[in-house]
Amino acid sequence: MKSNPKSIALEVVRANGDIEVAETNQSDLLKTLQSLVGGLIESVPMAYDPSHLVIANEEGLLMDLPWNKIASQLTRQEIVGDCVVIKIEDFI
Repeated sequence: MKSNPKSIALEVVRANGDIEVAETNQSDLLKTLQSLVGGLIESVPMAYDPSHLVIANEEGLLMDLPWNKIASQLTRQEIVGDCVVIKIEDFI
């Protein structure tokens, strides 16, 4: 008997300020995150919520992606490009 993969909720924080909700499952998580941020991923801890991470494009500065004001405020770091907010328990 096959079990259904756990659904994972993602909050997509676009560099233009738009926020969207996306969903994936554990087996597709890496591919989904890479697609949403447009390349290789890196995780950045959120400044105010230790139970969540911001997933950003690892090469965003090299790619000259636009500054993401919301993600930068969430992490207290300079974040560029589209990002994803995810629960740590869903990421590891």
